[in-house]
Amino acid sequence: MLAQDGVRVDLIEALGAHNFLEQVPRAGTNHPATLELLDRIGLYEKIEPRGIIAPLFHYWDRREQKLIAEFDHSHLKDDTRFPYVLQCERIKIVEEALKLARAHPNIALRLTTTFTSLMQDADGVTASVTNPAGEVETLRGAYLVSCEGARSIVRKDLGIEFEGFTYPDRTLNIEVAYDFRQHGYTERNYISDPDEWSNLFHWKGPPDRWRIHFPTAPHETEETLTRHDALQVRLERFLPTGKQFDIVGTNLYVVHQRVAKKFRLGRAILAGDSARTAGFMTPSIWRRSLCVSSAGKPTPTCSTATSASAGTSR
Repeated sequence: MLAQDGVRVDLIEALGAHNFLEQVPRAGTNHPATLELLDRIGLYEKIEPRGIIAPLFHYWDRREQKLIAEFDHSHLKDDTRFPYVLQCERIKIVEEALKLARAHPNIALRLTTTFTSLMQDADGVTASVTNPAGEVETLRGAYLVSCEGARSIVRKDLGIEFEGFTYPDRTLNIEVAYDFRQHGYTERNYISDPDEWSNLFHWKGPPDRWRIHFPTAPHETEETLTRHDALQVRLERFLPTGKQFDIVGTNLYVVHQRVAKKFRLGRAILAGDSARTAGFMTPSIWRRSLCVSSAGKPTPTCSTATSASAGTSR
């Protein structure tokens, strides 16, 4: 959006073309307000074919195998052009966004480049980065915007507190090639249980798959939790089919509830996961580090990250 408004941008990304798409799959439930934003920058038409339009979401009682409530986004049809969410993973959105960035004359895309520090004064910001050759460069700008994630270097350099907490237990994610709709589930499901809650989300392939979340105990090791037989036992307990599930992926992640004490200090601005992380609702689009520059002025320096859960649920 900055580039489209005539602001020249240097986008700094720590990953390179060789490994950018090897990231662990992350959230990708994109809500109507996010879809409107993505549509304004020409990104929605790129990602819709790669996702699933999902107007419904369910709340279930797991113990009773009972649907508690169904919510239908179509009731918002008079309020938005997008009365649904789009199930499209973050990595797909960022992949398409990078294509747009490469093609835009106002954006200089710097992959395999790491943001290291910043200094600012009354007229602008100077960012230090390490380029692919290992050399230190400086970029001068009017502003710096950071979205490089929950471990934001910018936020730490600015001394801004990241208030809140991190849950002691991790969440186990299992991806399964199986159609849960045959059991009454819709594309997005939140499942209550006093012992083992779950979330169940549908993602477009290939292969078409469903992502199931489970809580874990703090003392359980990753090796124990992600053993194939342990995953099968957990899935069979969730939905007894008498057959082995086709597991296509699994990972563990931590869940935070944190918000920066302030989102701006001088000419440095926090955005995305650098500014707040909130459980299964984390909006952001970039993932590492970005610099903004504007022609004819001191280059506005922006540091942003690629966390494309923009308006997204985990």
